[in-house]
Amino acid sequence: MKYLNVSLFLVISILLITGCQREETHEPVTLKVAGVDRDTFMELYGNAFLLENQDTTLEVIPNEFISDGESMEEDIASYITEHQPDVFILGTYNFRPAVETGLLLPLDTFMDTSEYEWSQYPDSLLQRLRNDSGQDQLYGLSPFYTSSALFYNKRLFDTYDVDYPRDHMSWEDVFALARKFPTQTENGERMYGFYHPDNMSIEEKLFRMIYNAGLGENLSFIDPLNGEVTLNTSSWNQLWHTFIQAYQDGIILDQPLNDLSDFSGTTPQERVKGFIEGHAAMVVAETTVFELANELEKLDVQVVQVPGTYQAQMQAGHTFAITSYSEHPDRAWEIIEFVHSEKAGLYHMVWGSLPIYSSQLEQQWGLDLSAFYNKDAALYGIYSNKGLPEGFLQRYFEAGAAEMKLIMDEGKTIEMALDDLQEVMSAAY
Repeated sequence: MKYLNVSLFLVISILLITGCQREETHEPVTLKVAGVDRDTFMELYGNAFLLENQDTTLEVIPNEFISDGESMEEDIASYITEHQPDVFILGTYNFRPAVETGLLLPLDTFMDTSEYEWSQYPDSLLQRLRNDSGQDQLYGLSPFYTSSALFYNKRLFDTYDVDYPRDHMSWEDVFALARKFPTQTENGERMYGFYHPDNMSIEEKLFRMIYNAGLGENLSFIDPLNGEVTLNTSSWNQLWHTFIQAYQDGIILDQPLNDLSDFSGTTPQERVKGFIEGHAAMVVAETTVFELANELEKLDVQVVQVPGTYQAQMQAGHTFAITSYSEHPDRAWEIIEFVHSEKAGLYHMVWGSLPIYSSQLEQQWGLDLSAFYNKDAALYGIYSNKGLPEGFLQRYFEAGAAEMKLIMDEGKTIEMALDDLQEVMSAAY
């Protein structure tokens, strides 16, 4: 694979050339932008935008917005009302509260009348943005995203004559492939059919893996209509059996990451180190793995969809919205059009994210990136606001890990564990 080292210099050079070709002019206008600090906005978006839009002045409002989380919707409403920005740049944590203020404009009509080609915008990212807003309409658009996929080392699959992974696999399918690999090479080195180290206890890790797999199946542990906790279902039971069996078969690693790596911490890059070094056949990795492009280039790597029915790891990057206070919404939309153009989005790979237009990267890398975006988005992403009571999710992780430990240490059945976990979490809800 050939990897592209994209730089802001390249983007600016392209914009200098194309900017001279722009003939359309407007009345001079000042647009107010809020949500990120001025230097960040101007470096990533503003300077390039002004090269093509010299009839526009940008005023970036100081990023002093702070919310204690308990009244985020009210805090955002006050902020928008006070500063009246034309464009508000949001993140995963505050996007839905901003939509719920009623002070953002829906963008569907803008997209319908836009001359830009939006057909290449990943449907799954549009789904993520709609799901996160809790509305049928779009209230924000992001020019880049993070996601995950299953990477596999084609050479190892060829060496051990194992069928390649494919799209639309379940976790049972992945673990079945992993079982076909030896645990040691001929040289006595450790080999992993599936690689997932982490710096947490095996009980915590297994429970987190099950939780994430549940997101990928749109499983809920809360019935919002009846206000009941629903954990002892057949679907959750099956996932618990699948992952616990994989651990018992030696497929899921029980060593902490710091015993396997010279690195400390648990960044996505560090979690794939064993795969990068050629010791693992498969690994689920996020788009941030492409920051290790030089190391990946040494392997014959292929990518397929992450296991499960839905993509739970997809998350929007900077999400651009237009507020109802904007006196120039059509001109504000020009900023959104520009930052979502193919030429302006190339350098988002610097953040370990993928731009919405990935065809140039695919050509440069010789790698099909569709696995990151061609699976429907899960109802909730891993960082989505689920409207749960304060501290509920953390209590869920703690209680779930405790039940997992009882299963492994004392032989408690999965069915009993789910019953007890449901009782504990019902009391907490």
